[in-house]
Amino acid sequence: MGRVSRSRLLLVVALVATVAMVGFDAQPRAGTEPAAPKSADEVKLRPVAQDGSTALWPYTSRETRFETLTLPINVVIREDPAIVRAMLTREIADEGLDSDGRQRVLPELGGDVWGQTHGATRYTYVHDRVGDDGTWQTEYAQLHVGSYLGSRQHVRLYEVPGDDGRATAIQAHHEHWDWFRLRHTVGSTAAGQVYLEQHFYGVPAVKQVSRERYANGGILDADGWVTVVDVRDRQAVPPGGAGGTGTPASMPGDLPGGSMLDTTLVGLAGLAIAGTLATDELDEVRQEAEDALEQFREDLNVTRGHVLLFGSLATIPLCVRVGGVTVERLGLVTNPKLVVAAFYPVLVVGLPLCAYGFAAGLGFAESALVAVLGLLTGVILDYTYLGIEVIPRYVLVQRALLLGAIAVVAAAGTVRADRRWRHNELLAVGVVCWLLAVAWPLLDLL
Repeated sequence: MGRVSRSRLLLVVALVATVAMVGFDAQPRAGTEPAAPKSADEVKLRPVAQDGSTALWPYTSRETRFETLTLPINVVIREDPAIVRAMLTREIADEGLDSDGRQRVLPELGGDVWGQTHGATRYTYVHDRVGDDGTWQTEYAQLHVGSYLGSRQHVRLYEVPGDDGRATAIQAHHEHWDWFRLRHTVGSTAAGQVYLEQHFYGVPAVKQVSRERYANGGILDADGWVTVVDVRDRQAVPPGGAGGTGTPASMPGDLPGGSMLDTTLVGLAGLAIAGTLATDELDEVRQEAEDALEQFREDLNVTRGHVLLFGSLATIPLCVRVGGVTVERLGLVTNPKLVVAAFYPVLVVGLPLCAYGFAAGLGFAESALVAVLGLLTGVILDYTYLGIEVIPRYVLVQRALLLGAIAVVAAAGTVRADRRWRHNELLAVGVVCWLLAVAWPLLDLL
């Protein structure tokens, strides 16, 4: 392979720079002038209970300031947060006991058991309408169903004190761990709200589950309607819980014992005969498929380099994902950040190394195309494994830049035989673009 022409190099640089500029404009950025701090009188406060003494700012915030709001509060349970946590986790803490030591935990909810977890600290604001002052509350607890390094339902519980009893404000959402951005990406608040809400349906201890208008929608798929759960007093809980003791009805296909046995024997005999007759046909179909695949491979002129380049880039993202989730679920490492430290280099270093190493012997354009298709397949497989269907625009922009960078690195690998890596200008461009694409999310540029 000859030297890389100057025009090709300039074209690649121009394309990558264009993607970079699109990336900067993909997400709205704040103005150059910092916003003036807001006071409690300038924001929307919502009473937790009708004619109650406490009002809630129905959002969470990165800092103890109204200007750094993140996601809307979407569930309010009129019950002590210790009880709510115990109901969700099925664990009894000291806060879940009366002063005389009797258990205060309400009957179990339906649905999955939630586990303790951790995440970034978020705050919400609670205003005392009687004393006309307020306080910033940090999370009382963080709970999740799923895996930290995969996808999960994640909730933050906040204590809402008041003279008329304590309540629990909850921010619920569905999120997944983004290995390329080293953070969780929230895909939906509505999905988390519905998932948590369903735990309270049909529970004897719950008086009512309703939706109230808090007018805090507009972020992601939030519609401004908050799930409100009213819990009965302990004395009012019906004894024995819900449900009956009736005998299950027979399935429509149930047959008397003798008829069932005869039917089974006849079916097994038929399957044996059909299997014998179909063996030869299956062998013929298999041989035809192998011949067609071989002919397709010859027509495409697929080489070992194509397979290695495409296969490595397609499998590394999924292997990192599955490996991280497996280590987390096995409990081999308690701190997920240690798992990230082990697997992250495999992703960000392994991908460009494979692109550069396996592209040798391929053409300039075909190596770039195969690399893009391989990494794109890996990204799709990763999202398919997680069950993610909606991807934020700023994440798509970063992925596009990663695809452009990996194409440049692969193209640089085609001239590896003619020039050493220290004198490969195209490799330098590709590595710089790759590092920029990886570093931007870490610097909050996306």
